[in-house]
Amino acid sequence: MRWIILGSSLALMVWLSWPRLIRHVAPITGIALDDRPRSDLLIKAIMADDISGVRKLLDAGVSPNSCVREPDGGRLTLEKAAEGGDVAMVRLLLDRGAEVNGEDLWGGTAIVDASVRGNADVVKLLIDRGADVNIDDDDTSALDYAEYAVRNPAERGKPSQFKRIVRMLRNAGARHGFSLW
Repeated sequence: MRWIILGSSLALMVWLSWPRLIRHVAPITGIALDDRPRSDLLIKAIMADDISGVRKLLDAGVSPNSCVREPDGGRLTLEKAAEGGDVAMVRLLLDRGAEVNGEDLWGGTAIVDASVRGNADVVKLLIDRGADVNIDDDDTSALDYAEYAVRNPAERGKPSQFKRIVRMLRNAGARHGFSLW
């Protein structure tokens, strides 16, 4: 019983100290924690595909490398845009200084997220802008995710997009991660 109470207390302490933990980790990782309310507005505008709102917030000085708090705590704005598949949004963030190889607090990147979602046009843009095609997310590369989707089309859908992603990644020199897929 004592271990359960101790474990619950530890979990509560981590949950309550999350904002302080992020403030200490962010400078090490390069993630911007500038003005939280405006950064939150930026991610909401990205998720709503509101490119004019994103442009206004960037013009107002919000960092394109902002970190998302909720619901995907620790992720970068470029990742969310890449996941959404809006090429114009990704291009805008990159043009305004988003790091093409920026890693979130969990090690995720935009090229992996775009590959997971089958967003071939975004993958192409990221490769053209210098994305590291061999960066991995938890030992699984963008190529691993895309090839998995090709082998399991019923699970992921968009088979032609995933095949295109595999070709682009291979042409750019992508290798497999350490995944067992």
